[in-house]
Amino acid sequence: MVAEGGLADRHVVGQLAKAAGAAAVYGVVSDAAKAKHALEHGYDEVFVGGSATGFFTDEVRAATGGRGADLVLDPVGGDTLRAGLASLAPFGRLVSFGNAGGERPWTVGRPDLYALGLTVSGFSILALAQSAPTELRALAERAFATVADGVVSLPVTAEFPLAQAAEAHRLMGTRKSVGKLLLRVGGDGIRHAEA
Repeated sequence: MVAEGGLADRHVVGQLAKAAGAAAVYGVVSDAAKAKHALEHGYDEVFVGGSATGFFTDEVRAATGGRGADLVLDPVGGDTLRAGLASLAPFGRLVSFGNAGGERPWTVGRPDLYALGLTVSGFSILALAQSAPTELRALAERAFATVADGVVSLPVTAEFPLAQAAEAHRLMGTRKSVGKLLLRVGGDGIRHAEA
């Protein structure tokens, strides 16, 4: 499995994949500084992706003995989504759940899928909250139970007082933060956990 995009969310995805029996979990980060943190939270290998590095397709192929990944999760879109599609093994599946890269909407068709029997699907949490709230709630309850049961952990790296919500949002926007950022109601100061 290859997970791309938001590092904090990938930590949980990697842990869930391992708990579900994934043989190997690979991650893609935007810069080398995030790789160490990802390796400490459930990933077997982490690749630095992006147009300057040729993305990550060759690295995934090498890590899987040329086969490719069975599942790619992509919240980024654009060229990253296309690299994920090119990283799939025969009968592999790509799940798109965002467009963090701000790219134009993508399309995929028969020439991209038929030769290897690939599948592409997607979802939006916001859309599901409107169209399937009961099902989404059940999935969320199962996900939170894995945290409560200790199956996965949420790597919190910084807490901000509610009055500094704008600063927390700015930090998220830099794409340099790792782990989860928490807003604290009550209390002063910022507490940073070691990454």
